[in-house]
Amino acid sequence: MPTDRAPEPDGFTGLFYKVTWPTIKHDVMNALNALWSLDGRSFSLLNDSMVLLRKNNAPTELKGFRPIALIHSFGKLFVKYLARRLGPRLNEMVARNQSAFIRGRAIHDNFRTIQLACRWLNSKKFSSLLT
Repeated sequence: MPTDRAPEPDGFTGLFYKVTWPTIKHDVMNALNALWSLDGRSFSLLNDSMVLLRKNNAPTELKGFRPIALIHSFGKLFVKYLARRLGPRLNEMVARNQSAFIRGRAIHDNFRTIQLACRWLNSKKFSSLLT
């Protein structure tokens, strides 16, 4: 995550995670492990991740607070965690004809395969939807 930008308007920046990592490491790793193992018993705690920060010393109205949620940046962390863990194995997990967003494959390969199939069907004089 970039250190100077938050993933959402009410999320924490990458710098927050770097500076506070010794303090939040245990909780973040427990949450990631629970997600990975599909242990949903404590997912309800994610709803409690909203905190109201005061905009001034003595706010008297709701607009005197700024809501901050860790959930957006946590979601981004989990997606990165999955991508790094599953990325090296995607080539063997995803069928060869699904080529977009997989390292080493190009979506243009599918177009070329269809083009060659059309030429082959046409040369053999087969009646099909493609020719």
